[in-house]
Amino acid sequence: MLLGSALVAISPAPALAGEMPVSGVQVVAQADQGRVRFSIPAQGLENALNQFGRQAGLQVTTLGALAAGLRSPGVSGTFTPAEALDRLLAGTGLTYRFTDAGTVALSMLPQGSGPVELPPVNVQGRRGTETAWGPADGYVAQRSASGTKTDTPLSETPQSVSVVTRAQLDEQKPRQISEALRYTAGVRSEAGGLQMQHDGIQIRGFTQYAGYLYRDGTRETPGAYLGFHAPEPYNLERVEVIKGPASVLYGQSSPGGLVNLVTKRPGETPVNEVEVQGGSFERKQVAADIGGALADRVSYRLVALARDSGTQVDHVDDNRAFIAGGLTFRPGDDTTITLLLDHQRDDSLYLYGMPAAGTALSNANGKIPLNRFLGEPDFDSTYLNKTSFSALSQHHLDEAWTFRQTLRFSDHDYDSKTLYVTGLQANQRIANRNVYRRLAAARVFTADNQVEAKFETGPVGHTALAGFDYQHASLDVMTATGTGPTLDLFSPSYGAAVSIPAFNSGNDQKVAQYGFYAQDQLRYGDWILVLGGRQDRATTETYNRFTAGRTEQDDRAFTGRAGLMYQFDFGLVPYVSYAESFEPVSGTAFGGKPFDPETGRQKEIGFKFQPKDYNSFITVSAFDLQRQNVTTSDPVNTGFSVQTGEVSSRGLEFEGKAGLADGLDLIATYTYIDSEVTRSNGTDLGKRPVQSPAHMASVWADYTIRSGDFAGFGIGGGLRYIGDTYGDSTNSFEVSGFTLVDAALHYDWNSLRFSLNAANLFDKENLSCRSSTGCTYGAGRTVIGAVRYRW
Repeated sequence: MLLGSALVAISPAPALAGEMPVSGVQVVAQADQGRVRFSIPAQGLENALNQFGRQAGLQVTTLGALAAGLRSPGVSGTFTPAEALDRLLAGTGLTYRFTDAGTVALSMLPQGSGPVELPPVNVQGRRGTETAWGPADGYVAQRSASGTKTDTPLSETPQSVSVVTRAQLDEQKPRQISEALRYTAGVRSEAGGLQMQHDGIQIRGFTQYAGYLYRDGTRETPGAYLGFHAPEPYNLERVEVIKGPASVLYGQSSPGGLVNLVTKRPGETPVNEVEVQGGSFERKQVAADIGGALADRVSYRLVALARDSGTQVDHVDDNRAFIAGGLTFRPGDDTTITLLLDHQRDDSLYLYGMPAAGTALSNANGKIPLNRFLGEPDFDSTYLNKTSFSALSQHHLDEAWTFRQTLRFSDHDYDSKTLYVTGLQANQRIANRNVYRRLAAARVFTADNQVEAKFETGPVGHTALAGFDYQHASLDVMTATGTGPTLDLFSPSYGAAVSIPAFNSGNDQKVAQYGFYAQDQLRYGDWILVLGGRQDRATTETYNRFTAGRTEQDDRAFTGRAGLMYQFDFGLVPYVSYAESFEPVSGTAFGGKPFDPETGRQKEIGFKFQPKDYNSFITVSAFDLQRQNVTTSDPVNTGFSVQTGEVSSRGLEFEGKAGLADGLDLIATYTYIDSEVTRSNGTDLGKRPVQSPAHMASVWADYTIRSGDFAGFGIGGGLRYIGDTYGDSTNSFEVSGFTLVDAALHYDWNSLRFSLNAANLFDKENLSCRSSTGCTYGAGRTVIGAVRYRW
């Protein structure tokens, strides 16, 4: 190569729109030149050079035809930029020399002759292209499909959408989805305390129950009838949160919003890593993520994980076996087909909760310990087996028309038996317990078919979307409840005989939803208008196994959405939007009339700010959200309900993320929510919903040294604040708020990364209550050490 000890300088050209400036940067290839940590896998030369530019703090254009078909062996380790370029070009038949501060001359190396110099190529700025379904650049995502079902910049989506990227997941090491959302505005993660089998999440004051998670745009399970399910974060490229009603695109859902999980997918860029973890509560975990090109126009991905771990609660494990495989076929330039298969097996327990007396409230006998197990070690058990197969396809019919389809079939088996506390005896020491047995199975099929068209009508540009989605689930659920033995909460003696009651309740259900939706994203100059509407039909057929009775419910709803934005040249985008949601309600009123669906309506105003010369994104929003048709007690017919209830949630949100060129990543959030039961015939009228704080805030920073003798060392830390909440629907007692501290250390050395993460570093008590017997401690201090090897 032509480096030697010669002076080599790179002075980047001005950044393009939306890029980070690197003004006045000069890289000198001499012995004392600063060293930088590089991690660039083997791949196409053009992509490798783009990654080199980002990691070196420089910016590099593609090389056009010169780089076509060439592959780089990659580079991993700490080198000067010049040394890294040597390795990136090895075997490509190319060499280089810098002719001046901003120009590099590339030369071919024909066999048997000296170098043949090619015309100069200017080194300028351009980031690698991000898509809504692929990796993002660090913590800051630029695009998402969750808010529009099209590949749209977040700055052009007139609704608050948060994205947790793979880079953030890798650095914070969440054990479950709710932990991944700890630093997301508008979200109270871990609302149900420590739960390894269930992601307790509140969005804008409304609880997201089991089954509300979406994956790749379609619903994971049909509701809470099945049991609990916690997806594996290691298999995800992104975790995205839509704030507020989203029924126009997704059908029946909570008015607070929804969480959409974006799966890791096969790609041509090689991905090869193995990670081993160990930590608190005898945690042992090994995981692998391997993928890349398998053949011409065929790529693969294999993700696997095995975990053997305890938890902070005695006799409660967190064991998991997970494997996922994927193949992507590109039969032509315009067609992509991806097949995904995954299997998950969990062995853990759902924690039903402790009495408030002894946790949130005083107890004459003292405090119930955080690690206290309230079941029977030889009796309680919960097993979940889940297998799913997905087919995702996209075909560009021409420059204007695109067809996309997502199909998924999943098979769920859930088997659980447990004891839970129903109340305390007069001495506040002895707890009464019930036995609960649940056996459930489900077969779920979902399909989403979309046609997208891009065209113009005069000065107005359109991205129009029309779609039909379908969900169908067959559920078989059997439950049994009976009286169990008592337990001394302060000096437990386990081993009591437990009689498993006979099944006394059970249903076969068929749940289906059909939805037709249409959306148009219109652009006129700097104005953006988004309009959407949807017609849904949701049916439920239930067969009672014990009474042989059959019931049918047929709900229909139309939901709409509108949003208006204006883009200023300097990156500020104010917006205003309106959105609706609906959600079927099971049961009947007096006289047998089925309940109407609950509805949600939200008005939102705010702005998004994405400075064109910095890798950052800020969203500020104010919202007014109502949930209507809520069931409340019938004042005339005792024992029945009427749909006159209403819950309101109004608030403010701030979320900012930034990835700075010097290795500093930042997250800051603040949420204020004023939630209230505004209509009710019960004692909850005028009260605040349980587990919903008025104030939440968080801040996280991670700094990695990019050059010098300590290149590769990094340190991170964060604060999470959750305000006071009420512990029951009548607001009879308060649960104190808390501030938790997280910390992280990491070091990159060649192809290895060593990391140490501590959540709740100072072991601060944090508690969540939903009733007088439903209080659960949040995670205490949890330390995870990991070693990751990439090649």
